[in-house]
Amino acid sequence: MQIRRIKPGDREQILHYLLEYPYKELQRRAQALDKDKVSDYHCRRIMRLAKQNDSFLAIDKKSGIIGLTILQPRPWHSEVFGLKMCKLASFLLYRGTRELKEQFIKYVLMKTQSKGYKHIELRVDVNEWENVGLLEARGFRFVDSSLKMYLNLETAHLCLPRVPDKSFKIVERVESYVEQLKEIARSAHMYNHFFADISLSFDKTQELFAQWIEKCSRELACKVLVATRRERAVGFATVLVNQEFNQLMQRKIAILDFIAVHPDFQGRGVGRWLLNETLLRLRRDDDFEQVELRTSITN
Repeated sequence: MQIRRIKPGDREQILHYLLEYPYKELQRRAQALDKDKVSDYHCRRIMRLAKQNDSFLAIDKKSGIIGLTILQPRPWHSEVFGLKMCKLASFLLYRGTRELKEQFIKYVLMKTQSKGYKHIELRVDVNEWENVGLLEARGFRFVDSSLKMYLNLETAHLCLPRVPDKSFKIVERVESYVEQLKEIARSAHMYNHFFADISLSFDKTQELFAQWIEKCSRELACKVLVATRRERAVGFATVLVNQEFNQLMQRKIAILDFIAVHPDFQGRGVGRWLLNETLLRLRRDDDFEQVELRTSITN
């Protein structure tokens, strides 16, 4: 087996590998997404990341591509946590024997550590339990499992949102509420793999999410809805859009990235009202066809 960097000439082999690999299979079926288009999107993303970062491609003469991944630095996370952090993006390890997979993981880990990284994260698909075991044998810790859900807005029966009382309103101009939203993010969001990772500071994880909401409010999110009561922010929902993915799929898919309610107002129907209002506006005002949501299974 040879392990080397991903090269531009590897594109066709990687695309073929993705077409065979049961990657995102459940998502494709549930959302009726074209397999060729989904594989093409992920291939484009892999090639783009590999051009910008260190990459690893394992090839065997008999099996072809065994696995691949890209070492993606996390400068923002590193700054917040005071720790040199990276992510093994698009970690795919499908073909080959257990021994070859072990060799690939050992090599990638050695190269990553040689660059001074102290914290390495990655995601694996739900059907990759053998890879989870191989990674744990090399010191990785399983910290969380995420659940991805979707809603077809074209067929969903959305009820008119029920307002908790007349003092509650929803606004989309968020500039004057940013600091309040950051405080809600710090106090209300406790379910995420960062919180489950014992090597990361709880307080700094709270700060990470506070900064994420600020980024969403200022540039990243396509829509931020703020639930208010007498001019005070009591909750919010952020919506992202992957324009490249939507263009390739020829779909209008929104991503419900974050929904949170201040602890003082939880249990009063604010979250249900905010969620219903968000979904209704995505369908009515923006003509989205589907909404995706990923959350921790502990949430």
